[in-house]
Amino acid sequence: MKPIAKVRKIARHFRKWAEANCKELGFGFSDCSGMCGHASYEIFDALRLEGFSVQFCCNDNHCFVRWYDENDVDYLVDVTATQFLSTLPKVIVRRFENRPKDIGSVSVDDVWQIDAQAETPEEVEEILADWPNEQKPQQFQHPFKKLQHRAA
Repeated sequence: MKPIAKVRKIARHFRKWAEANCKELGFGFSDCSGMCGHASYEIFDALRLEGFSVQFCCNDNHCFVRWYDENDVDYLVDVTATQFLSTLPKVIVRRFENRPKDIGSVSVDDVWQIDAQAETPEEVEEILADWPNEQKPQQFQHPFKKLQHRAA
């Protein structure tokens, strides 16, 4: 399987998981609003464990993953962007430079500006220290782990 196909498969898996479990985890919206930290961390961790070069990225409004392919080309991996505009794809895996530009009334910089980035789980925890507890991935004891292996 080509690397981009594997990344897409893992991203699709976590989008489906987020949609199926958002209400149970306290997020009342099927657009995955509020789950960007959880989903992005799990994608980051799954890809990292598979040997991919990835960064967990965030700003004051959103978290997402940046993946670097074998040619060091960076890609945006985002499965919760629909919280900003429902017509965005549920799973975005595309070159970072080609990220969606038209996202309605929300600024592209509010969504995909990189104010902080992490390459280890410990760094993710550090950069999310000021986020609401319910939006921090470590609060759920990694409920996705048992599903990751099926996604790979």
